[in-house]
Amino acid sequence: MSRVKSRMFGTCILLMFTLSLFLALQAMPTRDALGGDETINVYAAGHIKRIGYWAVAGRTTAKGPHNWMAIYVGPDATGPMLAIVRVDRNGLWHFSEINCPIKADATKTISLVTQSGGSLFGVPVRVR
Repeated sequence: MSRVKSRMFGTCILLMFTLSLFLALQAMPTRDALGGDETINVYAAGHIKRIGYWAVAGRTTAKGPHNWMAIYVGPDATGPMLAIVRVDRNGLWHFSEINCPIKADATKTISLVTQSGGSLFGVPVRVR
């Protein structure tokens, strides 16, 4: 019985953490940019330093499945690459990872470059 309670407690804590992070990221302003004929929107960008958690999500007009988005830490695409994510058929993309060794830099920004040539630089990141 104690194992079941322990698992349920752990699941509740994880759900509460995820919900609080989601609500915190909802306050982030949307950032748009045109890259040629492509529009890139970032709906949320957040980083929790203590646990190495990153969450970045948005949409692009260059829809998948054969399009990808590279996410870099910093004001341009010369910083460390955080991730390469696929864009889905609706143009949505997201990245989230915990225990990531890459931390936010002093500028507290990320930059995005797509396979189709679009780019968005200097997107503010909420860092906690």
